[in-house]
Amino acid sequence: MNGYEDHLEKGKEILRILINNGCEAYIIGDAVCKTILQIPFSEVDITTNATPDVVKGIFSHVKVEDEGPGVVRLYYSGYEFTVSTFRAANFKDKRQPKRMHYSRSFHEELANRDFTVNAIAMTYGGKLTDAYKGFEDIQKRVVRAIGSPKVRFVEDPLRLLIAVRLVSELGFRIEKRTLKAMRAKVRLLAKLEIPVMVKEFRRILNGKYLKKALVYLMETRLYKRIPNFAKNLKNWASNFRPLETDTFLALVFTCNGKYLPEWEGLATDKEQVRLLVELALSAPKAKYSRDQLFDYGLDICKKANHINYLLKKDKKRTRKITRDYNSLPLKDVRELAISAADILQMTGNREGDYVQQLVDDLAHKVINNRLANEHEALRQYALSFLRNAGILPPDDEEAGAPADVYTETPVEKPPVYASPAPEMEPAVDYSSVNEEVPIAPASKLKELERKLYEHERLLQEKDKKIRELEIITLESKLEQDINNLVGQNIELLKDMKYIEKGSEKVMISRELNEMYRNIITSVDPKYRVLTKQRNEENNEN
Repeated sequence: MNGYEDHLEKGKEILRILINNGCEAYIIGDAVCKTILQIPFSEVDITTNATPDVVKGIFSHVKVEDEGPGVVRLYYSGYEFTVSTFRAANFKDKRQPKRMHYSRSFHEELANRDFTVNAIAMTYGGKLTDAYKGFEDIQKRVVRAIGSPKVRFVEDPLRLLIAVRLVSELGFRIEKRTLKAMRAKVRLLAKLEIPVMVKEFRRILNGKYLKKALVYLMETRLYKRIPNFAKNLKNWASNFRPLETDTFLALVFTCNGKYLPEWEGLATDKEQVRLLVELALSAPKAKYSRDQLFDYGLDICKKANHINYLLKKDKKRTRKITRDYNSLPLKDVRELAISAADILQMTGNREGDYVQQLVDDLAHKVINNRLANEHEALRQYALSFLRNAGILPPDDEEAGAPADVYTETPVEKPPVYASPAPEMEPAVDYSSVNEEVPIAPASKLKELERKLYEHERLLQEKDKKIRELEIITLESKLEQDINNLVGQNIELLKDMKYIEKGSEKVMISRELNEMYRNIITSVDPKYRVLTKQRNEENNEN
């Protein structure tokens, strides 16, 4: 069984649970349409007459989150499901309902949906309910609005993008009346906030039939109403070539002269897009320094050049970039002849940000030929760095002499050593025979006391965090055990016909939860710390 087929079967399990609790429920929308077409899907939507509170009560043993008015996101058996309550609503501007109420009528819910292909419902047994001939439109490969298209788009302007998304994912054409209404209501798209557009626009850009979808964006002039994207969408539609979504996104951001965080939800890899935009803007002619080649890597450097090539700001420099990158004496910090572990060992395992700072410093010295990638040369530089930073004491501190500062030696210019002085008999110094041991200055003692106090404080904080983690782990284990016990009891009570309503289940679940918590924490000694903590919190409240 494929992943999406298993997803659908788990959705049917949810229907069964809702029906067993006296509710009406169906799978509807994208999953049903794509099941008919026998193509994969990633979302399963469920519609029911159960309100969000009832759904939360029935599925109290799993994670349920509020998604919006009348909608919850349900996490069940490793899959996500959107569960919405039957509703009927009249809308005003900006997708805010002027009057919305839950409905007990399934047909009223169907009448309130957007397109016929999204209004086919599937029962627990796999039978289809098709009140608006959506199956026929799927066979004809047509996107058609339910009822009056203009009314549908006025109710929710996001449906303008949903129509184009269906084209991009399914390759369908938009029916004439629906297309005419889209042209007439295109200005409504300006009422949407960018975060609302992101999900549908991302699916448009990732669709198998994107080229066809771009034609509709131009034909309806919707592209003009998508902030920051108008110019690039028009150019892409007139000179289409396949592009990765992240590459196109980086191109749009570069064209706008800055990274646009409000649109980053479109990205597959946000960090890569940020780096691409950063490099494309800082070096439009691809004159990358050794530091840039090393920091960004070959792939990012070539892609940044490609972006500026598409924007006609530069020519292709793939060969030169590759040649310059391959000439680097170092391409990854892991190739350094000294490691972060070696540096930690030099400082007695004193952890801190200085380790990464020093490793980066060493790497950049090597790639710019200011240090040889040899263990001893890097070690000497590291010792000098650590002494100057105060992480290690000066080399000759006890004798009162200044620290020996290590100076960088270019790789191509080895150091010249002076001729050794003639050997002489070592002089005997008798002055130190009866010399008293020098006492450390008061400032040194105070500094030592301060470091000891800081070390003790860090140890106490570490112990405190360990205790907190232990308590969190215990609480998680206890909660899991209690949920299992409560779930088994609820199922037993349901089988014995003692529970019939969802509200009764919620009330009994809470009482059982509290009862089992008291029993387990009083019997098992390891859980008593949770009881103590709970009492302390109650006293504070």
